[in-house]
Amino acid sequence: LVLVLVTCFVGLSAWQVDRAQHKNDVAASSGVDELKDFNDVMDAQAPMPGILADQRVSLSGHWIPDAQIVVPGRVQDGDTGYWVVTMFAPDGGHLGEGVEAANADEKTIAIPVVRGFTTDEDTAMTSEAMDGQVELTARIGPIEGPVEGNDLPEGQVHTVSTSQIINLFPDLLTYSGFLIPEKA
Repeated sequence: LVLVLVTCFVGLSAWQVDRAQHKNDVAASSGVDELKDFNDVMDAQAPMPGILADQRVSLSGHWIPDAQIVVPGRVQDGDTGYWVVTMFAPDGGHLGEGVEAANADEKTIAIPVVRGFTTDEDTAMTSEAMDGQVELTARIGPIEGPVEGNDLPEGQVHTVSTSQIINLFPDLLTYSGFLIPEKA
């Protein structure tokens, strides 16, 4: 009986090691560290597949300085502070296949980008994006759900939520995700 149990446990251990190795192989082959063109992986006004979370992308475009929010309560390197999130209009941005949007010709397609982090609220609130063409290498972050309540100062929101952003900037069409630029 002991020999049968030992044989079963050895077999189960071998299976567990095989599954763990297979999981690592799948993660390694998912390609999130491979740099891809943003327009090849993302469509505006379309759901973002979860597999795109953390995908590295490159894109060019320009900031929309008037479309900016501040997200308090973010932690970076042990410090609590503010994300400055500015809408970015990528060159060649397009709607998802089969997606229609009201007045799409009159709206700018843009994606939220975490443009910076600061521990100072005044710095976050007065930060301005630069004009001109910008090249970005970033990782795609999954969009966050909205948080109820309006207990924050004007220009601040609890999360990077597409539904909130659309309500704040109705002249934009956006993506279901946001970008976190890589540090240079």
